[in-house]
Amino acid sequence: MNRVGLDLDYYDLPSVIELKRRILKEEEQNGLTQVLVFKTKHGYHLELIYDRDIPPEENFLIREKYGDCERRLEYSQRRYMLLGDCYDILFHEKKGFLRRRVWI
Repeated sequence: MNRVGLDLDYYDLPSVIELKRRILKEEEQNGLTQVLVFKTKHGYHLELIYDRDIPPEENFLIREKYGDCERRLEYSQRRYMLLGDCYDILFHEKKGFLRRRVWI
């Protein structure tokens, strides 16, 4: 999988913009090509897109480093241990609320 998802509940837009800039700067040498931003009911989702596959262990480290929801990260690690795949899930729709792309 060449994507890493971040669930940032209760972040405001200026904080998300600052984090996006930081991620782009720090992860460029690791093959990051773009960061997509989506507005959700409780905050934002970031999708980090790389030019290479990201191993699960690295996925978890990146998510922890940039503040992914702790509960989501814990569930993802459990899911990976049990199933081996489908561990980095960000919903496009949840309880009738569709996330919207933010062009920043």
